[in-house]
Amino acid sequence: MTKGRIPPSGPKPATWDLFYEQSGGRLYGWAKKIGAGVQDFDYSGEMNMTLAKLALEYSEVGNPVGWVLRVFTNQLKDQIRKNERTVPTVPILQESSEGESYVREPSQPDHQEEVLVFRGFVDVLTQLTPEYQEVLLLTCAGFKPAEIAKMSGESSGAVRVRLNRARVQYRIRIAGKRVATPVQLITEVQ
Repeated sequence: MTKGRIPPSGPKPATWDLFYEQSGGRLYGWAKKIGAGVQDFDYSGEMNMTLAKLALEYSEVGNPVGWVLRVFTNQLKDQIRKNERTVPTVPILQESSEGESYVREPSQPDHQEEVLVFRGFVDVLTQLTPEYQEVLLLTCAGFKPAEIAKMSGESSGAVRVRLNRARVQYRIRIAGKRVATPVQLITEVQ
């Protein structure tokens, strides 16, 4: 059998040592093949832990190869799900020291507290009317009132009035709450 393929499940070897001798190399090869490309996943370390758990429970396990494959696959799926849990970010409009405007994408938060603060922002934003949400998010994304007016078919003055009202409503609802930096900048964008 070639390295990296799932070891066949035949009769259960009498001891864990015999099982490891027969299937260990192929299990590590299989783990490398399916786990090497997953971010923040130590496939060899996870396989070590899985085999160590199996050594403790070997006598109770009916099909050791199947057991190892199930446990390892579940660990891999958990890591993939963890990697997919990202928080959507809102672009931040900033101004350079020369007076030029540019949009900066905020980085993903590293701490759970930052995620909770961001969710607080989303909660406040969803309390606003869709018209206010739209103008705040477009402004935050770097669009000027004239550009928003052109997209929406409104006059530039009407967009400025709506943006001002949206900022006021946003500030009223945000009073007393902690907010992530991207949120605070929404209210300061000109």
